[in-house]
Amino acid sequence: MDIVRTQKPGRLARRTAILAGGGIILAIAVTTLGLRLKPAAPSIDRSSVLIDTVRRGPLVRRVTAMGTLMAQQVLWIAAQTDGRVEQVRVLPGAPVTPDTVLLVLSNPEVARNALDAESEVSAAEANLTDVRVRFQGQLMDYQAAAAALASEMHQAQLQLGIDEKLAKEGLTSSLVLDLARTKAAELAARSKLAADRVQMAQRSLEAQVVAQQARLTQARALVSLRRNDVQALSVQSRVGGVLQEMLVEAGQRVTAGTRLAKVADAKQLAAQLQVPQLQTRDLRVGQQAQIDTGHGTVPGHVTRIDPAVQNGTVTVDITFDRQPPPGARADQSVEGTIEIGRAADVLYVERPALAIDNATIGIFRLSPGSDEAVRVPVDFGAGSANQIEIRRGLAAGDRVILSDMSQWQATDRVRLR
Repeated sequence: MDIVRTQKPGRLARRTAILAGGGIILAIAVTTLGLRLKPAAPSIDRSSVLIDTVRRGPLVRRVTAMGTLMAQQVLWIAAQTDGRVEQVRVLPGAPVTPDTVLLVLSNPEVARNALDAESEVSAAEANLTDVRVRFQGQLMDYQAAAAALASEMHQAQLQLGIDEKLAKEGLTSSLVLDLARTKAAELAARSKLAADRVQMAQRSLEAQVVAQQARLTQARALVSLRRNDVQALSVQSRVGGVLQEMLVEAGQRVTAGTRLAKVADAKQLAAQLQVPQLQTRDLRVGQQAQIDTGHGTVPGHVTRIDPAVQNGTVTVDITFDRQPPPGARADQSVEGTIEIGRAADVLYVERPALAIDNATIGIFRLSPGSDEAVRVPVDFGAGSANQIEIRRGLAAGDRVILSDMSQWQATDRVRLR
């Protein structure tokens, strides 16, 4: 028959306590192991990030900016007289020469003023001729009278000489000699007066001629001015280049001084770059630059840095060192690169997305032989638009992620798949 065995109460309690203690110890061990294990690193697609290798060597710092070509010689064509636009002959974008007629104005008063001025010249010329003829006749009369008196004076002096000889020989009376002397003296005085009158008439003639010539010169100058006004009705470019703007249209009335057109010399171009304000700290006049016109690259140098900041950018003028390639024209968009410095032997890398010059930034460095990248602090130095110097935190050959990793700022490790 079967015998039922019964456990003693004390022995059963000890066994239960042992099992419970073991369970508690096992739970504590599992919890401690779980706390010591690192959380799984987030996984990202390797093709979605940019990776570059840290290099050592010369570093050329550059600033890149967009801009436009501008003409160094720009001429604004203004109306020289009032008028109405009869015809516009050239449209913007067309090449022009100095004698190209851009537009034609009309003004009947200008033509009438030119005719009046020519009439004034004719009248002044006639007056000058009349003065010369009239005063020349008077001068000739004075000269004839002076010559006659001079002849009589000479005869009287000869007669005085004869009478003086006769008086010495006692062949004539003293009365005759006194009369001869008086007549000779009188004729000498009259002859001198006649000569003085001739000189005065000569000076008067010259003064009258000079006055009439001045009036004639003034009239001719007015004619030249009026003729220029007539010619100015056909508005010419006056310089070679490209017509940039036509500011009026046919039928429009304009006044003297009104801007009509803008002409730019296409042979003398320069670049005007809009450099972001944060990149202008190391810019200096004289620095070398390269301008990509879309038709070729042209070397140049910085000639002006605008002290003002507009819309977060600074205007920088670049003068070309040689002629731009064919096809370049004013107001064309260009891309410029300015060399702001060189370092002979430094660590550098392509500029990461969030890298700041002379600052410490954490970036992800790929661990050799694994698919993980760990965040490390990196001290950056001076940089350019595309590259930046590394002062501390990385070594040559390290591979780093350049892309913006701000969405992973809560973790220090990522896994590339």
